[in-house]
Amino acid sequence: DAGEPLEMISKIWKIFDNFGVEDAEWLPYYGKEHPVKANTEKAKISAWKKDGRLLVVVSSTDRDADISLSLSFEQMKIRDAMKDEIISTDGKATLSLHGFDFYLIETE
Repeated sequence: DAGEPLEMISKIWKIFDNFGVEDAEWLPYYGKEHPVKANTEKAKISAWKKDGRLLVVVSSTDRDADISLSLSFEQMKIRDAMKDEIISTDGKATLSLHGFDFYLIETE
């Protein structure tokens, strides 16, 4: 059934469109000065920066991992963009990811 994957992809594109990634600064995971730090090399973190906000993709490598994130950015609220709920108000969060999984978060 292609319905579930298409619904998820549609939701991701809607989040990208609402954030305005086409006009945002791209911050790749391999960048030297990234505003989002993780406690493990098992996480790859890329982001878009626009108007004082971040849209962040956190992905895991081939293993399950609990990934602790911290922001070095003026915005401290972290929202799970897929579920549309606040997961942190202090700029720090722990995410549990399965191997090859991802998390899409946004700062407020």
